Amino acid sequence: MTDILQYEGYFASVHFGAEDEVFFGKIIGINDSVTFEGGMVKELKKAFHEAVDDYLETCKQLGKEPEKMYKGSFNVRFPSELHRQATLYSAAKNMSLNEFVRLAIDFTLARASGPGGAVQPKTNNLIDMGNVSTNKKLTTDVVVDKSIQDHGNDPGVQERVKKAVAFLKKHGVPKSFEKKK
Repeated sequence: MTDILQYEGYFASVHFGAEDEVFFGKIIGINDSVTFEGGMVKELKKAFHEAVDDYLETCKQLGKEPEKMYKGSFNVRFPSELHRQATLYSAAKNMSLNEFVRLAIDFTLARASGPGGAVQPKTNNLIDMGNVSTNKKLTTDVVVDKSIQDHGNDPGVQERVKKAVAFLKKHGVPKSFEKKK
């Protein structure tokens, strides 16, 4: 199940409020906080479309840029043991922790992207290898084959897969990326 809606290149996270028995959402990737709601899925989608249209019209009237500008840095918080492992791995591969995290994110997004490079959240797993045999290790050939199977010849996906494969060929497949038997 995906909790993301898409319309006109804008995305929204959606949730269900059991107490109020209402679906609600928030547009993500914009400079303001825009929310919407609906009692049924069709109402929610309609409200989302109206919210995006209204927001774009308001931005146009104000001469304001609607898309959020990202500065390219953010804080990441994760368990100390994972931090230690990532630091050791990146040092062993002669790269900075920053470069390792960037490449890991790039690798994951390459696997989670759909046509046109749009992120298609499909799973909570780090890598969704779908129908790949569970006794097969995750190798560069498996990644390339699965990416082509999932996304065909999409240039955006191909570029991200090429970067991820180059990383894997240079540094090897991290143990945490291998499929468990």
